[in-house]
Formats: sequence, C-alpha cells, structure tokens
Amino acid sequence: MRVLLVVLDGLGDCPHASLGGMTPLEAAHTPTLDSLARDGMCGVLDPVGVGVAPQSDSAHLAMLGYATQDHPGRGVLEALGVTGRDIPEGSLAFKCVFAHTDPSTALVHRRPLTEEGVSLPSRVGKPRERGKWDKKASSLACQDLCRVLNEATLTRDTRYSVKFTYDRDHRCVCVVENVLGEPGTLSSDISGTDPLYDGLPCLECTPTRTLSRHGVEDPTERAEHDTRLRTATLINDIHRRVQLQLAHSQYAPYINTVLFRAPSSPIKVDPFHVRNGYRLTAVCDTPVIAGVCRHIGVSTVVSQSHCWGSSACSLSTGLQHLVTPHTSPSPSSPASPSPSPSFPTPDQDPAVFVHIKDTDTVSHKQHVHGKKETLERIDTELSAALAVLSDPTWTDPGTPTAVIVTGDHSTPCAFGDHSNDTVPFLLSVVYGREREEGAAPSVPHPDLTPDSVSAFSEAACVSGCLGRVSGAQMQKLMGRLVNVY
Repeated sequence: MRVLLVVLDGLGDCPHASLGGMTPLEAAHTPTLDSLARDGMCGVLDPVGVGVAPQSDSAHLAMLGYATQDHPGRGVLEALGVTGRDIPEGSLAFKCVFAHTDPSTALVHRRPLTEEGVSLPSRVGKPRERGKWDKKASSLACQDLCRVLNEATLTRDTRYSVKFTYDRDHRCVCVVENVLGEPGTLSSDISGTDPLYDGLPCLECTPTRTLSRHGVEDPTERAEHDTRLRTATLINDIHRRVQLQLAHSQYAPYINTVLFRAPSSPIKVDPFHVRNGYRLTAVCDTPVIAGVCRHIGVSTVVSQSHCWGSSACSLSTGLQHLVTPHTSPSPSSPASPSPSPSFPTPDQDPAVFVHIKDTDTVSHKQHVHGKKETLERIDTELSAALAVLSDPTWTDPGTPTAVIVTGDHSTPCAFGDHSNDTVPFLLSVVYGREREEGAAPSVPHPDLTPDSVSAFSEAACVSGCLGRVSGAQMQKLMGRLVNVY
C-alpha cells in the first residue's frame, strides 16, 4: 500500500475565547480532514515523548524512526538544507544571523527581522507604504554580504575554508571545513557567539566541556580538550574578521556582525530505507526539515514553486510523486496535473512525506484567526491534491493509499511557542475511485477498520482507536502499511 504522510507544523492548539472556546482546528471549516477522520482511524501523537515540547528537527527525526543520539545538531541540519549538499566529515556548521551591534556600547540590538520591518537589518532599502521597510531589499543585502564574506580571507590558518550560504530573511549558514581533509582538527563542543537576547554583547566562543581532574594525565582527553581550545580560538578569529569586513560595507549602519549559533559536526546514521525497510520521498517546506531528510538519506524534492513555504505546491508535488501516470493527461483537461520531468515514474517510492510550515508560522505570530484561516486553506488544497488519486490517467482505480495527517508539535497561539500538548493524528485509506454517496468506506484489512471519530480536532481524536502513540510507533505503523497491508 502507498502511504502519504502530511505533517502540519505546529498543528495543535488550545481553546481560545475569541473562537467561542474552540481551538483553531475545531473552529475551522475542514470538510476534507473531517471526512478523512470519519472514514479512518484517529488518535493523538507525542512526537518525541510524553511531556516533551520538541523542536521541529527533533520531532521529525523521531517521527522518521531516529533516536536522540542520531541528531547531529541544528547547525548541520540547517547547512544540509540550505546548501543542498553533504557537509564533509570533520567540518563545523553553524546556524547564523546577520545583526547590528551598537559601536558605542558593543551591545546587540534589534536583531530579529520581522515582517513589520521594525528591526535595523530590515531598514536596508527604501521605506514602504505605511512605514513598513523593504524586506526584499534587506534579503538582497544579506545575500550580497554572504558574497562579500566568501571573497574575503576570514582565517589565518590556511588549512581551513569558511563558506557562508544565504538562507532567508536575515539568516545564513556557515561551514568551516578542513580543506586538507585532516580528521579531528575541529570540535563541536564549543559555544556560539549569539547572546540570544537584545541588549547584550556578542559572546566569546569557548569550550563547552572542561578538562576533568583525571583528564590531565589522559593523553586522549587532553588532546580532545586542546582541539576544543583551538576550535574556539579559530571561531573567535573568524568572528572578528567577519566584523571587520562588515564594518567597511555599505550596509554597516544596519548590519555589522554575524552571530554564530548551534555549532555541530556531521555524524553517520543508518539510511532511512535500511532502518525502516522501505523508501521515502520528502517534499519539505523549510531548509531545516530538508536537512533532516538529507541527514537520514531520504530523497528530497523541491515543490514545483521552487521555493519554501507553498503548501499547495508541496501537496501537489507530493501526490504527483506518489502516483505513476499510466497515460498522458489530456491537454484539454486543465484539472489534470501535468507530469513533471523531475519525477521518475518507473520506480516510485512507496511513501511520500509532505511538510507544511504555514500553521506554525501563524501560531508563532499568535494570530488565532489566521491559524483558523490557514487550516481552511490547507484543507481545500488537500482536497484538490487528493483528487489525483481518483484520476484514472494517474492511478489504477481501486488502488489504496493510506493518508496520514498529523503535526510535529503543538504551538498554541496564546503564547506563540511550542508546547508539550499532544497533536491530533489520523490514518485513512483513500482509493483511486470516487465512492458513491452514502456508501461505507472500503476496508482493505480488519486492522484498518474505521473508528467512531467524526471530526479531525485535538479533542475528537482523543477517543480514536489508535490511542496515544509516539513518533517511533507512528513510523512502525507506516512500515506495516507499506510492507504488509
């Protein structure tokens, strides 16, 4: 059986007075999701574990069958997703942000770049109407600064190369690589330079592990400590040289430093198909989730919009990659999806994972009604995407596809951050044919008999027959769907 996994980032929420005591998911008009819940089985999910409020990267790794020790660090995941290439073994990767430091006080201030344009970095370019600053001009400035830094000499030690790659908004990634391929010359056991809060000075990079009392006489531990010290010294030197370069740029009044955070080095893990027994293709909405997939050897495709953050294109791309065209769709039928030459048809992977960020974005902005409207839009887009499964030009009539919809964590709009609440979870089998109105859903296996849940929401899914499952259990369920049912 084919499997489509749709993860709505930050899906879960709490009741809000402005919605009549309902959550955004309960208040939203979502006929497609409700129909899937009604015809399928439901439950609630703890992506990482009970009582844990996970970050998206940790949650996705757990949901894809990997443990905490398989996490290489946020810097590596961001770099894998942004650069689109493997990070050489022994390298050091950072998640970075462009920022402004007050020359008179050396304090970082007005660091975050918001859509309202209230930060200094966003003031590059001409003001927009209603006092908003040109975010596009700011992004172009950060791209230009990445080019400037890559053309500069940022370290005295010629064994190392320093490469900046622009991400989005005020973000970038930095990879420090030993160009001679010498192993063990860089350590990720160091701190970053980002104070994380405005009004504080940039931090010095220091080792995060000290030499133990017994380590003084242990040659191995002593060597590791020396590597940490040398790495911290190297990063501090790079940071100072970056500031010197930015001080002479045209953007210096607005952007004059780069803050380094989340240092990490790549680690080796079992590829996804080896660990889980089947192959998966991912359509990702953010660089960090693309990095998670690249880290575990999952094939990642870019949505047809060739940009991050388009849920409609992500869903359409995912469905088109899941099914195999039997004939070319009629050019006279505009509703028929057009085959993309970037998707191989002979050997389709049996499962596709689609990540959608929009729900989390509005949650962090604490836009309750915006989250409700986003869920309604995604529901409509999901309905249009699932129509591919009933198109005879794209799939055999009667071919079952298991559709799983859930979230990677809850992000209640009330406080705009991740929480440890469970997220709703549904599993529904969709066939490549239209079901007659009023007819009962087909059941391909007794284990997949629908339960009594009639709507997709946080409260409704609690009574589902799947109960409370973990991310690891969800991945085992996907494996059974692909290989058994």
